[in-house]
Amino acid sequence: EGAPPIKASLQPASPNPSSGRTTIAFVNAVENGRVTLQVFDVTGRLVRTLLDAPMTAGNHEVIWDGGTEKGSPAAAGLYFYRLTAGDFTAAKRLVLVR
Repeated sequence: EGAPPIKASLQPASPNPSSGRTTIAFVNAVENGRVTLQVFDVTGRLVRTLLDAPMTAGNHEVIWDGGTEKGSPAAAGLYFYRLTAGDFTAAKRLVLVR
């Protein structure tokens, strides 16, 4: 009779296309489960790890500033962001314009 179980999901980035700063919203279904959120280029190379930590269940948002792991601005183009939370994995596209 309790609340229905939380369903994990990955939302479209906003804004998309982005000129450098975009918000990625997601729902984590596993309490204190490890969540990773990573950005990849079209060749599959890791551009930036935005999140890699245990998270509470529920709604979350992470901001990508358009930068790489080394802190330099990522080139304009098509990117993919992937969320892994427990058994849930999803990916979406993001266009970065400069």
